[in-house]
Amino acid sequence: MPRGSVELRSAAEIGAMRDAGRAVAAALNTVTARITRGTTGAELEATACSVLAAHDARPAFDATRHSASRRRALTVSREEVIRGRAPDGNGFVPGELVTVECAGSVGGWCAWSAATETVGAEDEPARRSAGTAREALRGAASAATAGNRLGDLSHALGLVVRGAGYGMPLSCGHGIGRALREPPALPRPGKRGEGLPLRPGMVVTIVAALADGGSDGVRHGPDGSVETEDGSRCLLLGETVAVTARGPRVLTVP
Repeated sequence: MPRGSVELRSAAEIGAMRDAGRAVAAALNTVTARITRGTTGAELEATACSVLAAHDARPAFDATRHSASRRRALTVSREEVIRGRAPDGNGFVPGELVTVECAGSVGGWCAWSAATETVGAEDEPARRSAGTAREALRGAASAATAGNRLGDLSHALGLVVRGAGYGMPLSCGHGIGRALREPPALPRPGKRGEGLPLRPGMVVTIVAALADGGSDGVRHGPDGSVETEDGSRCLLLGETVAVTARGPRVLTVP
């Protein structure tokens, strides 16, 4: 595939990605339900790997920069850390926001999803940001129809997220297939009617990332993680979505 080109997936390939998405959804639902005081990211990783295996799926995140053969199922980040943190043995603390990204593959075809949960009782700011993220993600997914453009997806996200006063510290998504990250990139912020036209067979991740402080700025940690520049809490939701002749199809649902 030429660098930067976008591949259209066949019905069979989207079917394999749907199998991967079903496994990812099951794993993510299982581990987010176990985000409680004292639970560790390492424990969630072990659980996610077991759930993926039960669905004949394999972990799809690179576990190390030096060995492509080693994979993990999750990244587990907290508070101002947006994404990219490897699961560790530190217990969760009540009131923390914990973001879990899950990636799996079936037959070499990948799917990805993300969710953020509060440890213990959810406070009002977390409740508000979660509701905003869900609304933004629904709007962007519904815009993933043939004939629309990539900018329409990003515009739908930004309309809700920025309208509620949050920052958008991450890009709005990217292509996915044999690799977790492929062309095209979803622009941030997107403009309605701009970008590549959406065609049946395109599969993308759609990412709703909300920074409480209102800034888009980020800083990078030494472990490759991404944090909000102003240290404010961040919430992340995301799905894998296929563009089909019949409309958008969210692949990462049970």
